[in-house]
Order: sequence, then C-alpha cells, then structure tokens
Amino acid sequence: MAGNDPWDARTLEWTTTSPPPVYNFEEVPVVHHQDDFWYRKYGVDEQGRAVKLTPEQAGKPDVVVEEHGMHMPSPSYFPIIAASGVAILGAGLVFISSGPIGFAVLAVGAIVTLWGIVGWAAEPVTREAH
Repeated sequence: MAGNDPWDARTLEWTTTSPPPVYNFEEVPVVHHQDDFWYRKYGVDEQGRAVKLTPEQAGKPDVVVEEHGMHMPSPSYFPIIAASGVAILGAGLVFISSGPIGFAVLAVGAIVTLWGIVGWAAEPVTREAH
C-alpha cells in the first residue's frame, strides 16, 4: 500500500490522500508555480540547493472556496454509445471507397454517435453535489 506522496512528487495530484477520492480536489487549488507541490515541500539554502522543509514549515495548498458543492456526473451508458458510434464512423470512412456499403456504415455511425451525444446531454442529473 502506497502512502500519500510516496515518490516525493512535484505536482498537485499528489497532495490528495492515497487512495484519492473520486473527485480529486474538493476545492480548486491556487497554483503559484509549475511544480507547486514541490515548492511547498522544499526551500532553497544560501548556495541555491533544495532543502526539504519540515512539515511545520511546509505550506498547505491555497484553495479558492467556491459557493457550490462538488458536482459529479451521474452514471450513464451514453458515453460508451457515443464512443461506439465514433468507432463505426471510422470504419465507414475506411470502407467508403467500396461504394454503398461504406456510406451505409458511415450513416449508421453518425446516427449512433448523435444518439449517444443527444442522450447524454438530455440526461437528468440524479446525484446532488456533495
């Protein structure tokens, strides 16, 4: 079992717990550097070398507190339907030079893709923000 930040990482995804929650960050972190997490763990000495800070010296990530809760999408089969339609579209494009069969496969792919996208967009929200 890996603990939090087992690799002494540099990037913000390692600031969450291990295993991470499904939403990763409850609040949006404010980033001041490209490798912000590393800059929170290390300081620089007189010679310009990196020096690990103690947990008391290390800073917690700044966060932007938003007025709404975390929204997670509801479970849905429509994304896989849309992705399958895109795959069928690709097959139709491969076989388009074979005549009417390629055009028929292309049309089926377009219909399946549109069905998946429209169904996904029209789905009601079933989970509340937490």
